Amino acid sequence: GKLQRSAREMQQRLSALEKLLLDATESKKVLESELEKRIHAVHVEAEKEASKNEELSASMQTELNATYKKNAEVCEQLLNTKEDLQATQSHLKSTQLQLQERDLELAAAQKHLAEVMCSIDEERAAKALTQVELESRQMESDKAVDKCTRLERENSKLVDQLLQLKLKEAQKLNEANEIYEDVVRSAEKMQRVTSSGLDHLSASAGKLDLKGCARQAGDNGLTRQPSKLQLKFLANPGGTYALSWNSIGSRLASCGADKEIQVWEPGRAGQVGVYRGSMQTVMDVTFSPDDTLLMAGGSDKAIRLWDVESARIKHTLTGHSDKVSAVCFNVVNPHLAVSAGADRCIKVWDLVKGYCLRSIMCHSTCTALCLTIDGSTICSGHFDGSARFWDLRSGRQSNEVTGLHTHQLTSLALSPSGNEILSNSRDNALKLLDLRSFQVNRVLKNAG
Repeated sequence: GKLQRSAREMQQRLSALEKLLLDATESKKVLESELEKRIHAVHVEAEKEASKNEELSASMQTELNATYKKNAEVCEQLLNTKEDLQATQSHLKSTQLQLQERDLELAAAQKHLAEVMCSIDEERAAKALTQVELESRQMESDKAVDKCTRLERENSKLVDQLLQLKLKEAQKLNEANEIYEDVVRSAEKMQRVTSSGLDHLSASAGKLDLKGCARQAGDNGLTRQPSKLQLKFLANPGGTYALSWNSIGSRLASCGADKEIQVWEPGRAGQVGVYRGSMQTVMDVTFSPDDTLLMAGGSDKAIRLWDVESARIKHTLTGHSDKVSAVCFNVVNPHLAVSAGADRCIKVWDLVKGYCLRSIMCHSTCTALCLTIDGSTICSGHFDGSARFWDLRSGRQSNEVTGLHTHQLTSLALSPSGNEILSNSRDNALKLLDLRSFQVNRVLKNAG
C-alpha cells in the first residue's frame, strides 16, 4: 500500500510536473516569441541607430572638417593679428617718442607763448601810447594838409608865372638867335667881299657834283663810291655827332657837343642857319619830309622841333629817362615821329598833339633808327650789334637780325627803293641788308 501510495504520489507529482512542463514549454514558446520580437526590434533599432550614427558621424565629420578649416583661418588671422600687434606696438613706440617730442615742443611753445603774451602786453601799452601820439600827429597832419593846400595853390600860381617867364625868355632867346644870325650873315658877307681867296673857293665849290659825295643805295648795293675829298669845313666844335641832308640834298644839318644845330649849304661852302635851345650835347638831327622842320634829340633827355625858316622852337617833347640817341620822321605821315634813347625805349610821338602815343621796350640800348618806305615798320640798330624791326601800330617785334655787326651800330639809312638798309657800326664795317630776305647783300670794311 505504501508503494501504491508512493506510486500515486509519484504519478500525481509526475502529472504535476508534466503539467508544469507543458506550462513551461508554452511559457518558453511565448518567451521565445517575445524574445524574437524583442531581438527583431533591437535589430531594427540597432539598424536605425547605426544609420543615425552614420549620419551623425558624416555630419560630425563635415563639422570637423569645417572646424579644421575655421581653425586654420583662425590661426592665420591670429598670425596676422600678431603681426599687426607687433606693427602697432612699433607704431605705438614711435608715437610715444613723437608724443614726447611734442611735449617738449609744447613746453617750448608755452614758454614762447608766455614771452609773446608779455611782449603783447608791452605792445598794447606802447600802442596806447602810440595812439595818443597818433592823435596828436593827426592834428598836426591836418594842419600840415591845410598848409600844403595853400602852398599848392601858391605853387600853381608860381608855376603859371614861371611858364609865362619861360615863354618870354624863349621869345627873347629866339630874337637873340635871329640877331646873332643876322650878325653872322653880315660878317660872312663882309668876309666874302674882303677875301678874294674865299670867293674863289665858293666859285669852285659851286661847280662840284655833291650828289657824287653822297651815298647812292639801291637794290644792287652801292653803285658809286667817293674816291677823294671834295669839301671840308669846321662844323661843331668839340665833336660832330650826326649829319642829315634835306629831301633835295641842298642843305646839310650837323649837331654835336656844342649844343647847337648848324645848317650848311655845301654848294656855297657856307653856313645858313644855327638852331639853339638844347641844354646839353645834341646826339641826332633830321629834316622833316617837307624840309620845314628840324628835329633833334640829345643828352638832356628831350626832343625839340625847330621851324627851319624862323629857327624858333615849336615843340619840346619829354618822356625819355636817359639821353636821346636817335630821332626819325615818318615819311608817309609827317605828323608822326620816332625816337630812341639810352633808356632802352623806343617812343612814337604825335607831333600835332605833342605827346607820346606808344613806348616800346628793347633788350638792348637803341643807338640808330629809320622807318621803312611805307612808314609801317621801325628799323632799330642796337648796342649789341643787332638790328630789330617793330610794327609801328602794335609795337610788337616783327623780325630780328642778330649779330649783324660785332660792335654797336651807329646809324641806319634806307635805300631809295626801300628794299635795303645800309648799316654802320664801330666794327669799321658798312653792311647792306636786304629787307625782303633779311640777308646781307654786301659788306664794305675799312681794313685800317
